[in-house]
Amino acid sequence: MDSKFTELQTVIDLRKTKGFAAASQEILTDKGKNAMDAIRKVVNAMVSEETGLLDKRSAEEQDRSTAPC
Repeated sequence: MDSKFTELQTVIDLRKTKGFAAASQEILTDKGKNAMDAIRKVVNAMVSEETGLLDKRSAEEQDRSTAPC
């Protein structure tokens, strides 16, 4: 995520110091998009892992609640 924040700061700094055209050129490099794609990939993996764990724990709890005493 640091790379995305760095890219955003770079664009802001370019806009302030060199103008809109320089900032636009930086945006067109897709560095920000690539950083966000990488962040999304990590978040999706985390969500998948957590969903798998929840499903497993739910099934275990269901088994415990229906098992004879």
